[in-house]
Amino acid sequence: MSEVRDGQGTRCLFATTTDFMLRKVEITPAEEEVPGSDDTTLENTEVETQRPKTLKKVGSIAFKAVLDPAIKAAAPFGINQKITIEYPDGDADEYYGFLSKCTPAGIKGGDRGMVDCLILVSNLNGDVETKPNFVAAGS
Repeated sequence: MSEVRDGQGTRCLFATTTDFMLRKVEITPAEEEVPGSDDTTLENTEVETQRPKTLKKVGSIAFKAVLDPAIKAAAPFGINQKITIEYPDGDADEYYGFLSKCTPAGIKGGDRGMVDCLILVSNLNGDVETKPNFVAAGS
């Protein structure tokens, strides 16, 4: 993947619907981490200790979009599905998850209405554990 030098052209797509196409102005891909597991015992004398857990934790995906109440009404809340973030160079990240919430921001005169949405990553395709997938452009 090449560097994302300009976010224009980045899209967040839902596999089960094309009706939920809010005009996104910001997308935050999921964080991935390997948390630590406390390994401290009563024999420790100077510092607490921890070891890396075996499983990777995948965080949520967030996006900010222009508020369109008609499109928001078609939001696929709670439907576990493949969600793809496409980058301007054609690379993509694929996750399985579901739209958890959309929170409209305050509407003020002179400003366009915005909505903040949150996607929870389930890592499940049906009942099958499915980790996030990076797809290189043209593959």
